[in-house]
Amino acid sequence: MTVFAFDRDWTVDVNPHPRHEAVPLECVRYLAHETLHPVYAIGNQDLAEEAAIPGVADIVGQHEDDWEQWLGEKKSSGRYEKFPKRRERLSLIADLHPEAEDFIVIDDLDLSDVSSWEHYHAWEFVPAIKQGLIDPDLPWVEDMSADGGLPTKAGIMPGSPVNLVSFIDEYADAPGYELDYEDDGTEQSVLCRSISLDDKSSDDPTLRCTPIDPEAAEFDVEFENIELLSVVEPPPEAFISDVDSLAEKAAAFRRVSDVHPEAINISSVLGILDRADGPRSRDEDALKALQRVSAARPEDCTPAIPILRTLLTLDDPPGLADMLLTLARIGGTDAEAIAPLSDDIMPYLEAEAALVQTAAARCMAVIAEETPEDAVEAVSQWPPLLTARPMLNVGSKLSTAFPESHVSV
Repeated sequence: MTVFAFDRDWTVDVNPHPRHEAVPLECVRYLAHETLHPVYAIGNQDLAEEAAIPGVADIVGQHEDDWEQWLGEKKSSGRYEKFPKRRERLSLIADLHPEAEDFIVIDDLDLSDVSSWEHYHAWEFVPAIKQGLIDPDLPWVEDMSADGGLPTKAGIMPGSPVNLVSFIDEYADAPGYELDYEDDGTEQSVLCRSISLDDKSSDDPTLRCTPIDPEAAEFDVEFENIELLSVVEPPPEAFISDVDSLAEKAAAFRRVSDVHPEAINISSVLGILDRADGPRSRDEDALKALQRVSAARPEDCTPAIPILRTLLTLDDPPGLADMLLTLARIGGTDAEAIAPLSDDIMPYLEAEAALVQTAAARCMAVIAEETPEDAVEAVSQWPPLLTARPMLNVGSKLSTAFPESHVSV
């Protein structure tokens, strides 16, 4: 059971906020009369009559011993001498429902400091209702879409910088964002792959936005101009469209792989890697994309083995850790496929970079576990391993085959 407490003005649509979405009165009535959730009016008491729900006098009336403390005598005008303050009203409601699982207050005033109560502004509560975050069985639950038509997991029309900071912190790892804002009187909407606040403690922070479009520059939006910020899952084409060069395409694949690894075409990534010309950064982006895809679809990455083998033999290979980690994941589903690369992988067990060393060890562990003869043959051809520092872990079968070496398990 959830207990609801509603303000009226700038909260319910009988007197909505001039710039923000309001809670429909019908929603308040439905919660009160069609569900088992208790609902109270804590602000303008007109709502008690409009929604036919208990108001402050009713709340205090259930605390008979404290009646005079909170209300005093009733005047000839019909009003009471005094009223409990907003936070006191919430405390009185909570005392009536010790068995409740949740307490939710919807008010344009920030009441997030009240113990045990979760505060929503109306413009936050309505999206939460529609997304089923309040009660998935309510009739208004729907598949939310941001203005751009993309499915969204959460959205906020920030009523204060504190709300915005909290929202960004909660969804810091979101795959993408859709920002609706005002720019010189014109409404704008843009897809972003990252957002951040320049000063979280400021009363008027600036939102720093990095668009998904690789051609678009970063830009800033002042807090007062933010209309709606939504968490979305951009489609792969949002990252890849309008890119021409292979370097841009590699960077786009890297960005897509972080959000939609299942959407990456392996052949397209290999087409970028299978070219001798081009900047090192291009190959590193492509290898990073391949590595992320291998985490989700290792069996699909087997065609990459010949190209990775060639790259491993270069004097200064790009993206070494990503290459070796990709091979380790492929080997996890098909060890025999990477076993022929044992001789090429073995030298990297002595690499200076810890990530490269660890990834190489993972490859050898997979090979040693499934095809020990390949690992043993590789070790026999690599004398430095026989005197290796006791930090290498390449599987129990290697340490058994070479007990005189200091290969740890």
